[in-house]
Parts: sequence; structure tokens; C-alpha cells
Amino acid sequence: MLLVATLLLASCGEDHDVSPADSPVGKQGELALPVDDAHWTYYSLEQGKIVGTSLFGDGNEDARWKQRTDWDIAVCGDLLRTNSGSSGVGEGGLQVLDRAFPSVEEAPRSGYTVDDFQ
Repeated sequence: MLLVATLLLASCGEDHDVSPADSPVGKQGELALPVDDAHWTYYSLEQGKIVGTSLFGDGNEDARWKQRTDWDIAVCGDLLRTNSGSSGVGEGGLQVLDRAFPSVEEAPRSGYTVDDFQ
């Protein structure tokens, strides 16, 4: 399953080059992550790779991941987390835009939503 990156994510950190062969980001701005209903898959936009997984519903693991700043987005089945709000201490966020990702030349300065995941 592809998570279409018409969602613009705010990432903290410096820009780094990521080899296209190592990156799950496709030519049309699609982000292909493994989808598993039993595990969270944590992805770093800065590193351009999956940085780990945790079992869905494991409160101890959720607490550990919440304190980490080396991930930006996490996927578990059809659930999505950003490293922000109740899901993490990062300064990430999510914004749905009304245009295709490849046409976005600059990230908007405001209008991001932070997690309120229970």
C-alpha cells in the first residue's frame, strides 16, 4: 500500500541527500512504507529510511518512541502518527494541500496539524 505524499510533512533537521535506491519516496512524491496492522513503522525524512518498528498497543514502546526525535512519521495499518503533539516530542506536523506534491516548491510556514493520538 502506498501512502501518497500529497500530505506535506514538516520535518525537523538538516537536509541530507538520500540515494533514490535507498529511499521509499517515488517519482510522484509517493512514500511507500510497509503497512502492518500489528506494528508501527517509524520513518525518518531526514535519513530517508525506516528507523524502527514497535508492536501496536505496547504502551512502554509508545512511551520510548514518543521521546525520540529521529523519526518524523509512523504508520500502522491505516493509522498515521507524526512526531508531534501526543505522539512525539518533535516539531513535526501534517498538512493536506489542495495540489499535487510535485508542484509544491516550498513548505507552507503555518497551518500544520499536530497529533492528538489516543
